[in-house]
Amino acid sequence: MIDKTQVSGTPPPLEEFLELVPLLVSPTHSVISVVKLLAQRGSPFRYALVGDPQRLVSIFTATDALQWLAQEWRGEGVTLGQIMSTPVITFAARDYRDPLTLLQFIQARESEHLPIVDERGSLLGVVSQEDLCLKLLQNRQVQPSSVQNAVDQALFNLDQLQQEILEKEL
Repeated sequence: MIDKTQVSGTPPPLEEFLELVPLLVSPTHSVISVVKLLAQRGSPFRYALVGDPQRLVSIFTATDALQWLAQEWRGEGVTLGQIMSTPVITFAARDYRDPLTLLQFIQARESEHLPIVDERGSLLGVVSQEDLCLKLLQNRQVQPSSVQNAVDQALFNLDQLQQEILEKEL
């Protein structure tokens, strides 16, 4: 658990932690096409939101890609709809208090990425656990020991996925 007393001053605005332009795809997209799209966006492999800005249905993550790679049926025709898990967990922007509470929310749900929605449920952006931890560390708002495990796990997941993709030569 993170000690909120380690936070200094006024909490930064939620917008400081949002990725505003996530990749958004349909459940009918093939898994291979989404992996290629993500690879084109650059390193490290991130995620793709599945659905549309008003109705998210899932998130395709590095873990999903690894599970897909491990399956016998990883052909071109496999769609996100066939492998994704639902429902997607979102966080209402109006509930934001401070970055540590947000980090605890993400960690409690064992999630890597958290879509942030407005009062209508429309997508505002996504907070990545890894990015949130790194920004907190950079801003010295928490002690490194408070978030080191989360950062280490996120980096390990990304490295593992990149190795798998390189080995499979997608």
